[in-house]
Amino acid sequence: MHPLPKASPIVEWAYRIFLFGQGLLGTIQFIGGMALALAPSGSISKIVDWLVKNELAEDPTDPISSILFNWAAALGPSANGVYVIYLLGHGVLNIFVVTTLFFRVKWAYHFALTVLWGFVVFQLVEFAIQRDPLLLPLTIIDLLVIALVWLERRQTAGQEQVSFGPQPIRKIRKWTK
Repeated sequence: MHPLPKASPIVEWAYRIFLFGQGLLGTIQFIGGMALALAPSGSISKIVDWLVKNELAEDPTDPISSILFNWAAALGPSANGVYVIYLLGHGVLNIFVVTTLFFRVKWAYHFALTVLWGFVVFQLVEFAIQRDPLLLPLTIIDLLVIALVWLERRQTAGQEQVSFGPQPIRKIRKWTK
């Protein structure tokens, strides 16, 4: 394993924490997507109903519980499939991006920025269409990680990077007598 290149202590500290958080988020998303794939149709509504039922009974004006309850009630029957694809795709890409950034693969910074900007655009379009409030925190996290990846790359530019891509072929000399 190669150590990460040195950046300013604050950027490096924040970068490592957000990199860990992004990897953890990707793992949770992947596990959630797998669980949702195995769950019966309409299970999102049932799970949210089970989670917020007691809170709404105690305080019917609780804003977070009300938002979650209304969100789950508005989901259509095909919502499970959409969220399975989103959670699995987002989770796998997050894990891959974090792994390549951790091992300092040369192309990882550009790949990470491209993937994360793709997530942001997709999440904002989905928010505009569906008004799904859960997409906003994910978008904010992705924007923070984009900023930290950009800062880290800018501060470590020119330092040695690991290349896992194709290596140039060296010419082999044949020894003939």
